[in-house]
Amino acid sequence: MGRPPTLMAENVAAALVTFEGNLTHMARMFKVTREHLCRMVANSPLLTAIKNDAREMLIDDIEWSLSRKAKEGDLGSAKFYLSTQARHRGYTEKVVLVDSQDRVIDGRDKLDRVIGRILESLPDAGSVAIEPPGAGDGTAGGDAGGVPVLPESGAATQVDDYTI
Repeated sequence: MGRPPTLMAENVAAALVTFEGNLTHMARMFKVTREHLCRMVANSPLLTAIKNDAREMLIDDIEWSLSRKAKEGDLGSAKFYLSTQARHRGYTEKVVLVDSQDRVIDGRDKLDRVIGRILESLPDAGSVAIEPPGAGDGTAGGDAGGVPVLPESGAATQVDDYTI
């Protein structure tokens, strides 16, 4: 392909501001590879600072637009803004797992232990459906239509608060 054209740092700096730090669009304009621009910016503390500042200004602009839409009543914008910027006030989207006594199952470790005990109790894990606490009775997990049974024995097994 040949040697890329020589770019002046001043031109790159101006383009970083114009293109809000987007190196792909700058590369198209300068007719060079994105990798070439990445190396040039990485090798210059000034260009790196300009790129970072341009991206921060873009984030500020998007935050401003999002907050304006939320204030105008756009519920999707409000929900997104609160779930990302107001977590300290309890606005978040998360799944909380509870057992049959509505106790929170804390963390992945506890859940892994419960699942491990369930799987250890099964003679043939591939032939059994696992139903969460309350499934089928309207208290949790929807209506799954009753408690599944082990095909070999015909009896359901209780492991912790889970019926299998």
